[in-house]
Amino acid sequence: PKDMVSGLRKRDLKLATGMNDRLVEELGELMLPTFLISLTIDEAKALLSSYSKNSIEECDNQDAEILNRLADKVDLQISALKTSEAKFFFKLSFMSPKDVTIRTSNIQTIANLHKQLGNLITELNGNRKISLSSYAVTRAWLNALYQSIGVYSGKQAIETMIQSYRINEELNESLQVEEYFPNTQLVIRPWMKIRPGFEFRVFVSAKKVTCLSQYESVYYPELWAERRVL
Repeated sequence: PKDMVSGLRKRDLKLATGMNDRLVEELGELMLPTFLISLTIDEAKALLSSYSKNSIEECDNQDAEILNRLADKVDLQISALKTSEAKFFFKLSFMSPKDVTIRTSNIQTIANLHKQLGNLITELNGNRKISLSSYAVTRAWLNALYQSIGVYSGKQAIETMIQSYRINEELNESLQVEEYFPNTQLVIRPWMKIRPGFEFRVFVSAKKVTCLSQYESVYYPELWAERRVL
């Protein structure tokens, strides 16, 4: 049946592309410093049952106890990053909680957007009006979102996870499909300031790069100017 074939292909893709210990070991220095925390069944269930809560304090007592211990594990790994940047990036094996940053209630995103638009207005110096549909405004919005996904503590990471639909979806699938769960880990990386527009997906076949694709389909003048070098 088509549904079964589609499901098996999706499973194999996830098992092949998810972040895991073997991948970290094989890539070594070719990738950013990466720490993995294997989730227990109880931790995954606590994250799921706490979905849509805004803080650990709002969770049931038993779940809150489990999530606080998980936050302590994250803090321990953060201390091992040893970078000058206090902020760090985190995700599960397959998905990040980036959907949380686009909520209108996200104070951090709103603050970052105000800052980005302020920088844009200063840059334009009143030379022309800003259209809400312009690439400049879109770039400011994306920059605000990118900056908002970083967190500063294990508690903030856990509270971001329980608000994320993407994280909830991955954990649900992981618990339902036996092969997924052993590969479901919390991934921690140092925060990197990537030049806007210079994030790519790279496609490799037979150990050769066959294609580069800009992650965000938004026009960046500096990227276009360096197209021949790229």
